[in-house]
Amino acid sequence: MHHLTRIALAGSTIALALPLATPAVAAPNIPGPQIIAAPTTPPSGPGDIADTPPVASGHWLTEIQALTDDKKMTIGFRASLPNVTMQFATSAPKLIDGHWSMGASQPVSLTGKNLNPGGLVTPGGKGNYEFTKTIEGLTPGTKYHVLVTAPVGQGYLPVQKVGSFASELLVNEGTTRGDVWAEHVFFSSRSAVQFSIGRSHEQAMAKSFTTVQGAKVSAPGQADRYRFTRLIENLTPNTKYHTVLRVPKSGNRLGDLQAGNFITKKRHVMATVESIKVIDDADKGLRGAGDLRFYLRAQKDNDPHAKLQWSKGSDDVKMSSGETSNRLGRNLFVGMEPTSDTLHLFVQGVEDDTLPTTRKACHLNEFFGHKNAARQDSKSMCHDASFAWGIALLPTTKYSGKHEQVITAQVGKSPALRFEAKIRVVTTSM
Repeated sequence: MHHLTRIALAGSTIALALPLATPAVAAPNIPGPQIIAAPTTPPSGPGDIADTPPVASGHWLTEIQALTDDKKMTIGFRASLPNVTMQFATSAPKLIDGHWSMGASQPVSLTGKNLNPGGLVTPGGKGNYEFTKTIEGLTPGTKYHVLVTAPVGQGYLPVQKVGSFASELLVNEGTTRGDVWAEHVFFSSRSAVQFSIGRSHEQAMAKSFTTVQGAKVSAPGQADRYRFTRLIENLTPNTKYHTVLRVPKSGNRLGDLQAGNFITKKRHVMATVESIKVIDDADKGLRGAGDLRFYLRAQKDNDPHAKLQWSKGSDDVKMSSGETSNRLGRNLFVGMEPTSDTLHLFVQGVEDDTLPTTRKACHLNEFFGHKNAARQDSKSMCHDASFAWGIALLPTTKYSGKHEQVITAQVGKSPALRFEAKIRVVTTSM
């Protein structure tokens, strides 16, 4: 049969199941229990004859149990003697000449609690004593050894028990951050850890936890140690996130929880027009190639009517239908730090036609290069204006260095001036 003992530790009640020794012998049929006092000194052996082999004393120790935490553990066992010694160290005991030794580890004397009703003991001083000892100041994730010795005296076989237990480990190692991703590394003495993330600690605690499996990195004979790598993607740039690591109570291993946080990096996007192909230059008859100028802007939505800032204008280029040019000057670029994952790019094209009679141009420079809406209109013998539109889907997963893509912005609704632009979009974190 087993005796269930509850130990109070860190605000919790812990049950240690310890096997009973031989039950106490009932007292004779006289009023009140017969109390046989336990001897105050260890019992003597069978004699001092050198050749006499040691004999069993009849005393006993139960197996040692431990309730483990990260920085403390509570040792529990029972014995037939009221006083025992305990040694505790990170070095394993050695078996020398039939008994266990812990070398220089200083023994600690412990006194047990008599569990028999009325303090009853059996003839020969064999009782039923419970021992508990809490040891603090441990190093998380470290293996410890316990040696308990019952002092049975000379001439008897040693009565000893050995136990090995590891303190718990759950620790955040660090986070490698990007703009939309983070790689979180942590360690635990358990092979599985529950993980959650949110924009606040409360949000992370309220979410469903994901169980993550670790890779064992401890050497044989050492305390179990597992390394965990958790890649988190689809994050928002320049945003603070909170993480929670959790291991539940399991048997005699207490549960633990560790919280952490990190901030994703800013996202920087640079968009540059690399080339433009004129599909229809909107010139009729003998007017020839018009003077074309282009402008660029980037925004989080696809509203061409928004009055937003344009880049400076490109160099003026003369292009006819079907021609492509990459000699546009150095002004067709924009840089921004968007938090959304979609970027809308607009290229405004303007053709200034020279009037055959006056040889003068009616320029539209005053309409562009400032905060203006995109235009798509024409004025006979003066100008044609239209805009091309394209979408850049920015990365949402882990990438190294920089992420590059080339998109094509095209003119819609078949205006007089039609063209398409190749735009290189480069994303980096900073």
